[in-house]
Amino acid sequence: MGNRASSFLVRKDPDGSKSKEIDKLLKEDEKKMKTEARVLLLGAGESGKSTVSRQMRLIHTCGFDPEEKESFRTTVFSNIIEAMQTLLDAMKKYDIQLEDKSLIPHISLIQSAIPDLNPGQAYPHVYLDPLKQLWGDPGIQKACQLGNQFALHDNIQ
Repeated sequence: MGNRASSFLVRKDPDGSKSKEIDKLLKEDEKKMKTEARVLLLGAGESGKSTVSRQMRLIHTCGFDPEEKESFRTTVFSNIIEAMQTLLDAMKKYDIQLEDKSLIPHISLIQSAIPDLNPGQAYPHVYLDPLKQLWGDPGIQKACQLGNQFALHDNIQ
């Protein structure tokens, strides 16, 4: 009875090749870990953590693949529209008027839902002139100067 139970403990890898292979993999992983730097970025929201991460990646690696570039392009477009929406909302809150009253029809276009861009699709031209003209209005610029009093991102100016 005792002999039968001990037969389960017999080693199936008598020369230890599996153990040597595992040890080799562990040493390779240890070498990789020694050359790898890990950084913990802490900070408040919108303080630039992602920007620092992207800059490090650009400096120390091969950059971004086309899919990532496309996602940044669509993000930039939506951020521009959202920033103008924020400025228009601030103008209402602080009772600031557009100096050029001919720009009033552009407000409804900017305040409407942000259009989705398909990959590779150009920015809708229907937004280009209204954004340029609104940005040039002194009323928008006045609201922008008050940006520290409401949730306006630092990178707007």
